[in-house]
Amino acid sequence: MRDPKTLPGDHPYDRVIMADALNKAALAEAASGAKLVIHAANPPYARWKYEAVPMLEAAIAAAQSASATLMFPGNIYNFGADAGEMLRETAPQNPPSRKGAIRKVMEDGLKAASREGLNVIVLRAPDFFGPRQSGSWFRDAILGGAKRPLKALAYPGDPAVGHSWVYLPDLGETAARLANAAIAEARLPQGFHAYGVPGHFIEPGGRLLDLMNAALGTSLPVKPMPWSLMRLISPFSPMVRELFEMRYLWNVPHRLDGATLQALIGPLPQTPLAEAVRATLSAILPRR
Repeated sequence: MRDPKTLPGDHPYDRVIMADALNKAALAEAASGAKLVIHAANPPYARWKYEAVPMLEAAIAAAQSASATLMFPGNIYNFGADAGEMLRETAPQNPPSRKGAIRKVMEDGLKAASREGLNVIVLRAPDFFGPRQSGSWFRDAILGGAKRPLKALAYPGDPAVGHSWVYLPDLGETAARLANAAIAEARLPQGFHAYGVPGHFIEPGGRLLDLMNAALGTSLPVKPMPWSLMRLISPFSPMVRELFEMRYLWNVPHRLDGATLQALIGPLPQTPLAEAVRATLSAILPRR
């Protein structure tokens, strides 16, 4: 365990505190005086079943001790095919995957905490891309880890099926405006609140590849994701196994309903798709 401590150096915050994300006492001390706690810690896929729920429980305890609002970045793993194409706040959560089941347990825990008086915000987003990403389907699957020279693009699903993406800078601005509405303006009532960020619904999904080729000035061929090979490798590779489990999300179109969120904070930030793709590729691809 590591005790909280202030790190030296210049940074845009009053202080930076290091603490073990599983240490409830350390997190409670770090959150003392806060109005908002954002639980953004996310262990690697292979560690979810051991650490995801305990980390969230520690964040809940920290927010409760500070009488703060807790914000949690949600995703669409909670939903199965029965949720329908338009994923609303009230959509049924019957996830077919292990990670989806864990996410449902986490959100059920947040709902239980809200019934005990904690204010909770879940900001749900689809797959993401952006200049400062450390891992995503966009970078690691479509771009093959973003290493040059690029010889082809890969696509995880049927290019004819629609798919939703959110540009990370837009998501960050949305989160900041939602936090301001909840904390500074006190515009949210007590309880549990879930909001969807629609981002860009691309239909057909393969249009993303056209935009990428246009941004790169290339005409790279498109390869299907090697799912059959991944199935064979999955027993020996925890990461491949976890990725293979999410294949179903590429087989059905899905989009998030942002009507409730827009009614609260106004028009949602949305960088034009071609501009967002161009900025992302410029940032994450190494120069020749």
